[in-house]
Amino acid sequence: MRLVAAFLLLAAALTGPVRAAGDGYNPAWSAWFRSLTLYDAERQTYISCCGDGDAVFADEWKATAAGIEATITDNRGHDWAKIGTKIVIPKKLEVADKGNPTGHLVLFLRPYDLSPICVVIGGEMI
Repeated sequence: MRLVAAFLLLAAALTGPVRAAGDGYNPAWSAWFRSLTLYDAERQTYISCCGDGDAVFADEWKATAAGIEATITDNRGHDWAKIGTKIVIPKKLEVADKGNPTGHLVLFLRPYDLSPICVVIGGEMI
């Protein structure tokens, strides 16, 4: 009996978190999230910048000379991102060449301080 319980605990720990359908997770977007990169001038190369765990949607936004001013409209189940929070994203953090299958402007933010990692422009499904 103890062996079965230990096996079940180990199996649960190795499977990772399970995301509910209602929290904004779409498994079809996973590869797209992983494909996003930003140019790192210091290293002179492209680096991975964004993951599903950092992403929120901002359907209220405007382009400015400095970049993007956006308001979080869907926190995708992330309790650290409050709907209605305004974020300013500098132009250097815009990713515009990877398409956008979500139909939303996607903000990638650091959960601990909401500083922007990058933003993906797009409002149409592709």
